[in-house]
Amino acid sequence: MIALTKAKVLGYLTAIFAAGVLAGGVGGYTLARPKAGKPPPPPEPKEMAKHTIDRLEARLKLTPGQVGKIRNIVEQSFAEAHYRSGIHFKEVGEVFRKMNAQITEQLNSDQKEEFDRMEKERRDKMRGWGRPPKPQPPPSSTSELKDGTNCPSPGERAR
Repeated sequence: MIALTKAKVLGYLTAIFAAGVLAGGVGGYTLARPKAGKPPPPPEPKEMAKHTIDRLEARLKLTPGQVGKIRNIVEQSFAEAHYRSGIHFKEVGEVFRKMNAQITEQLNSDQKEEFDRMEKERRDKMRGWGRPPKPQPPPSSTSELKDGTNCPSPGERAR
């Protein structure tokens, strides 16, 4: 039999550990790399237009006549935006501003108010999209006082 010294055992264990680290690193890098670098492709213009029309129809309670007119506006705008997205991003924004103005022309006053709310919600949701989140302020150092509020009474403020 082969006699194993402490040095040989330690050498074998180190080699096994190094092989495991190397295999894990290569495997993890290989599996994670395709996912990290490629976002999913954007939906087709027809899919986005259908989603937008369905949302407008539900929220604005559009009449059948309005749906037909707005469908044409939205489908043409999404097709144009898709074409222009390869040219310049600012042009895409202009396409959607024009689309919103054309849609507004087809709405009554109540629908216009709701449409404005929808656009505000969309802008608020998209604000900061693609940017890292802002750091949150640290939690306040005030603790709950005797009366269950975080505000000291006028007498406690003086202390």
